[in-house]
Amino acid sequence: MKVFVTILFLVITGSFVKSDRAEDDSNACIVRMLQEKGLLDHDFPHDGQPRMCFLVQTVVTSLENGFYTKFDEKESIKADCVKTELKNNNFVYRAMKKEIIESSKMLSRDDINKMLNENKEDMKNVLNDAAKDCQSDPTWAGIFDEILDITNTSKTVVEQNYCSLKTSIDKKLINIGDFDINPHNIDTSKIDCDKIIEELKTEIDEKLRSEYNKKGLSRSSVECVINNFRNSRFYEISIAIGALEKNDIDSAVRAENKEKLTPQLQSGIAGLFSCFFG
Repeated sequence: MKVFVTILFLVITGSFVKSDRAEDDSNACIVRMLQEKGLLDHDFPHDGQPRMCFLVQTVVTSLENGFYTKFDEKESIKADCVKTELKNNNFVYRAMKKEIIESSKMLSRDDINKMLNENKEDMKNVLNDAAKDCQSDPTWAGIFDEILDITNTSKTVVEQNYCSLKTSIDKKLINIGDFDINPHNIDTSKIDCDKIIEELKTEIDEKLRSEYNKKGLSRSSVECVINNFRNSRFYEISIAIGALEKNDIDSAVRAENKEKLTPQLQSGIAGLFSCFFG
């Protein structure tokens, strides 16, 4: 998103601007646009005069249309619907507002920070509402991570949750009927669930090694435990139970599935005795 707005200002100030005064005049045009849309107060301080604004508006409209085409490339985004929602809520103009605030020479740093935070919250609300109304990807396929405060960790958790459910169902470990395993409507086409599940198993490995090492078990005993767990599907069952617990699955369905999984879990644990007494 920031790249688009930066390009927008470069085009405006590069194509039509030959001096600092002309740049101020171009920014004054954008300020007037934002005021007309109710996005800036009419007493917002700025330099320059709004001259040749029809040229600036032409560039803004052209680049705005170009910006929205990027949604067409993302399968998880309901492009037609979200374009309408974002346009109706002046999303691109809100992004331009951010740049105008940041470039202000007449606001105090405290005022700039306050206005930036408020504008970011407004943009976040527009994105969240559009995704909800259109039943589109709430992560926006990573396009707006900065605005939505989405970190790699939070996206990883969503993907892990999806893969845990999908893999557990595919392996016939759980049966949760028509429960939606992708409630966040994320793009699953590029998710490698085999890799994610293997990473989860490795995490369990590391936690088990850490705990058993604290108890003073020999290295051979610890490795025996790890191998036993992997061979007995202990990890798959643990992941399946975790998936049941982490999702808003009907309590009766959850209990029924856990009841079927528990004996398999106990069987895997029973095989550990040979690691300590074998």
